[in-house]
Amino acid sequence: MQNYFIVTILEQGAEEFISPCDCAGTMGKVHRSCLERWLSLLNSSECEICRHKFKVHRYLRPTRQ
Repeated sequence: MQNYFIVTILEQGAEEFISPCDCAGTMGKVHRSCLERWLSLLNSSECEICRHKFKVHRYLRPTRQ
């Protein structure tokens, strides 16, 4: 499986970067919402680079009626 990276161009007032794992430099900065979406898409709970384990709480979406 190939890894794809999404580059976000920030505007003033945009979401702040966080450093959630042991990665350094630009690889260690991410938006919380982007990290959550990435981990969800991968169905993972760890950083692919440094193998830091995140505390992930998964919730089931309600079914449609």
